[in-house]
Amino acid sequence: MKRRMGWRITAVILCLWGAWSIACYQSNDDRCVPGQARCESNGDYASYAENCVESDSGPHLFDSAFCLKRTSSCRITRDDSGSARAFCAIGDALDDRCEAGVFADRCVESGWIRCSDGYASTETLCPYGAECELGEGGEGGCSEPTEPSPACAEPGSILACDGDVTVRCDAGYEVSRHQCWDGYVCDPSSGRCEAE
Repeated sequence: MKRRMGWRITAVILCLWGAWSIACYQSNDDRCVPGQARCESNGDYASYAENCVESDSGPHLFDSAFCLKRTSSCRITRDDSGSARAFCAIGDALDDRCEAGVFADRCVESGWIRCSDGYASTETLCPYGAECELGEGGEGGCSEPTEPSPACAEPGSILACDGDVTVRCDAGYEVSRHQCWDGYVCDPSSGRCEAE
């Protein structure tokens, strides 16, 4: 009986120590104050746009978005109240399709973009035969394609090219399309973006 009690006490102590260790780890890097934001580098290839997320049940912690340095850069902006917001901007320049101080999705000719304080932070191409739609909450999306895509004309094709755009097909219709990065081209033999 004494031996069994000893194991129980040891287990409780280990659990308490483990929880304390996790709390201490979080307090070093992850705890934050609402309205706080930061850009954290992850070497030469990526960075993180981190925003403080409020929690009713525990400490406020940073939530991260991955910014690939080849195509985007981390930016921080502040609103009139002084609260900061970090986001991944496409490129380094302001986008004429976005307005300063506005965080919203916008329909554009090729699909839709997410605007963040004058920068485009996301750009999504709609499939052939589909159009941009904004949801009830203003979120961007694409309608269902209404006609088959010429890029998907090959029977049984799954991946195809439309210039430097890679296309995913299903039964002759486009499911999605993605622009290849700078320095990459769509390889017709694979339907994937490959380095030039």
